[in-house]
Amino acid sequence: MKNLPLSDQVFVFVCYKAGTGGEYLSTCISKIESCVHLEYYTTDQNRTIITSDFFEKVFLYSVGPFENLLQKAKIILAHNPLIQNKLHVSPSHWDYDFLIPYFPKSKFIRIFCDDTELLKKNIEEKINNEKFSTFLEFKGFCLIYVEQIVFETLFQQRQIAFNKPIGETYNVLQNHLKSSENSVFRSKLKIDHKQVFNLEYDTYNQHQREIVNFILDR
Repeated sequence: MKNLPLSDQVFVFVCYKAGTGGEYLSTCISKIESCVHLEYYTTDQNRTIITSDFFEKVFLYSVGPFENLLQKAKIILAHNPLIQNKLHVSPSHWDYDFLIPYFPKSKFIRIFCDDTELLKKNIEEKINNEKFSTFLEFKGFCLIYVEQIVFETLFQQRQIAFNKPIGETYNVLQNHLKSSENSVFRSKLKIDHKQVFNLEYDTYNQHQREIVNFILDR
């Protein structure tokens, strides 16, 4: 299955690191006339939660191996009809270079937030006191920041747990961050690619026209 395209259909993937507003941006983009609108709700902390995208939020789980997620995506593609002449928007914690071999005609919008303090503040304000809805969400969140072996160690030592607040889990993970070279999401690598649009955190309104043109440019 490696390097074999899953689909020639054009999808719009919003690639982002947790806490940088990827689900919010995905809903904004989905409101563009040429896109399928995403259903979502907003929490008391003003956090945007998409109820489901075309891929059932598969790519928000960074639990490997990646081939397992692709297999699930393949099954979803086989059983769900695509809306003709409409674009599906999907948030992803996996960066574009993981996805593009399997979705070679898709578009990728990548959110950057180089200011660690800004990112930390955003996480604290929006998800600090919330809890994970599923164990898979919990594990996927952790594996964005630390390697599998570190996750297992912290979990066994009960430094992190499924029923602990997300903010508490985030703070523990910050002490065990992976190097950017090994990160699932390489947020510091601004890659020049015609299918990739790099967007700084929370600047959608300033670049809305550019994003629309980027998405519609086939």
